[in-house]
Amino acid sequence: MAETILSIAVPAYNSEHYLGKCLDSMAGADARLEVIVVDDGSTDGTGVLVQEYVRRFPRQVSLISKDNGGHGSGINTAVEIATGRYFKVVDADDWIRTDQLPCLLDALERTCADAVITGYHTINEATGKVMAYPCTCRYAGQKIDLKTLLEVYDNISFCCSFHGILYRTQFYRECGFRLSEGIFYEDHEYATLPFAHLNSILILPLFFYQYRIGTSGQSVAFHNQVKRIDQIEQVIIRILDYREQHAPLRSDRDEYFLRKLSVVVVSYFAIALVKDPDRATGRAKAQRFRELLDQYEPQLNQLVKKKYKTLVLFHRIHFPAKLYQRVLNTAFYKMIRQIWTS
Repeated sequence: MAETILSIAVPAYNSEHYLGKCLDSMAGADARLEVIVVDDGSTDGTGVLVQEYVRRFPRQVSLISKDNGGHGSGINTAVEIATGRYFKVVDADDWIRTDQLPCLLDALERTCADAVITGYHTINEATGKVMAYPCTCRYAGQKIDLKTLLEVYDNISFCCSFHGILYRTQFYRECGFRLSEGIFYEDHEYATLPFAHLNSILILPLFFYQYRIGTSGQSVAFHNQVKRIDQIEQVIIRILDYREQHAPLRSDRDEYFLRKLSVVVVSYFAIALVKDPDRATGRAKAQRFRELLDQYEPQLNQLVKKKYKTLVLFHRIHFPAKLYQRVLNTAFYKMIRQIWTS
């Protein structure tokens, strides 16, 4: 029997309408792959659907049923029983590129890197538009250290995310933390906290994760972001607290933390200043949060200062939230990013 090289955790809550596509992209694809579906207290037919895959692929697909505890809870549960050398999470409404799986597994068999980073696509369900986020840089195909990663971070920063990162299972367990449960946006913890301990990263220039966007129920939908903005704050504070608990972090690890946090902080300000239809409330939240950051880590306010001023301008001129989101995917955004970081 082939050694299990990769365990994929699939946290699932009321996902019967999407989960079939997710599991079809994995089940039976390669004997070196393990799929762990965590049914997080679903009230629809999610569990019944998964049982059929367990029946058809009993050596590859397993089902854990538990009380509802949130996305982070599902990941925490799956990593405890994963048998693969590497561990990755795929959301139930997303899927993988099956044709890329053998290449990925072959690479994982040959490496001992603590983390592996790949490219991914977003697929907009409403428009059908596909956006590529490539993991290409001069170190593609190489195992590097974190200091070297930071040299090319601007080229592959989008891939240093929940959708692009895999971890060596034993390394992840030895980090000794659990993701926040019962809240959204803990994926930022997943993509940040292990880097306090990480030494090596493998860069793979292939597209693996397929990320579905454009559905109203997603946590990234505007109305959900506004409703859950306090949960983004909780995640930011938890990452800052974790950084403080492990201080002093090695300089490269600390730089990675601050770079990742600056992205989440800007996301918070964008929600408050551009996406919240209650302008007065959003403005007050942004100001309060800046004051909070000054207490925790003033350097973060300095890192995002130009972006914050831009968002304040957008707020004052009533820049439409939908237009703002469209700008993020344009050459214009790349231009203003250069201004922000100069």
